[in-house]
Amino acid sequence: MKKVSLIIPVFNLEAYLVKTLNSVTNQSYQNLEIILVDDYSHDQSLALAKQWAQKDTRIKVLALPSHQGVSKARNQGLKLATGELISFVDGDDQLAPTFIQTLVAHMHTNVAAVAVGYQWGARFDRATHQHRGKSETLSRAEFYASVNSFGDPIGGYIWNKLFRKAVIDQLDLHFDETLALAEDLWFVAEYIAYAPQEKFIFDPTSLYDKISRPGSIIHTADRSMRQKEQLIRQRIDRLGEKVVNH
Repeated sequence: MKKVSLIIPVFNLEAYLVKTLNSVTNQSYQNLEIILVDDYSHDQSLALAKQWAQKDTRIKVLALPSHQGVSKARNQGLKLATGELISFVDGDDQLAPTFIQTLVAHMHTNVAAVAVGYQWGARFDRATHQHRGKSETLSRAEFYASVNSFGDPIGGYIWNKLFRKAVIDQLDLHFDETLALAEDLWFVAEYIAYAPQEKFIFDPTSLYDKISRPGSIIHTADRSMRQKEQLIRQRIDRLGEKVVNH
């Protein structure tokens, strides 16, 4: 059974973290390494993380010495990760119990990455998960096409996917620490474009609940952040032309 490292950045999430960790630690797939990276929270987030680490030996806690942003937090988590497979979870979101199990089940030898469906801002009822269709095997170009598509069921999101640690290491991928927005899109785009495996899987079952939190970056981004996001999207489109023509 392959070990999965879940990297969870945390910043001032004391009102959300307990529900997140409940959903993470209660996964049906148990061979997990749960890495909580506290980005210098000013509330009780770090204390909560340490309390959970005392109860569950799978949890590791890293406290950054200053607030450095989500990209830095994820990069530090990647440095600590020892699992063969990597999943990223935002510290205010929640997972269905079979989230990891479903991702791992699709990660065959020739598959680069797996994505599952998600809900965003709607009520998440774990008792009534139903497949919205059969899982699909997609080409690199097909999977890449979702990255820059707003509201796409696959999307360029980092949090509804499973990645190979060996590929991340081979490509020396990391999150751009100068970005506070769209840093996940560029990471996903590069991974898809350059991964040596040719196949990608999408299972449309809704297994990730993306919480719409008023104070999140996506709701508070300023003009400068949005301008940088547009530049990243243009870079993604240019890289996409090479992927399609490859």
